[in-house]
Amino acid sequence: MKLLLVLADDDSSYRALIRNWLKASGEIKVVGEASDGGEAVAKTLTLQPDAVLMDISMPVLNGIEATRQIMAGRPDTMVIGLSIHADKQFKEEMFAAGARAYILKENLVSELLPVLRSLVGEAPPLA
Repeated sequence: MKLLLVLADDDSSYRALIRNWLKASGEIKVVGEASDGGEAVAKTLTLQPDAVLMDISMPVLNGIEATRQIMAGRPDTMVIGLSIHADKQFKEEMFAAGARAYILKENLVSELLPVLRSLVGEAPPLA
């Protein structure tokens, strides 16, 4: 699996940590980064990645609305919601917007690669 990914999170330090971890994995190439939802939409439409790792709480345009806009323009893009919020409402809203998965930030390292593998059909779906 060598997926192209846009990384959307308003915390530049957190993005750098994720980018470096993904680079070390050798399975995902970060082709763009966004610090707000509007930028995430624009970069996704321009760069046409396979997936977007989308933080929910961002300025300008939150991750839920950004996901809706991405799905309207690139419905085949796999959006993975990323949040500190374990609240069921956030998860439901991300899925309603078109996200294919939802990961809590505290579980990112253990869940992201298995979720992406599942989404591209290289492993059984996670229960």
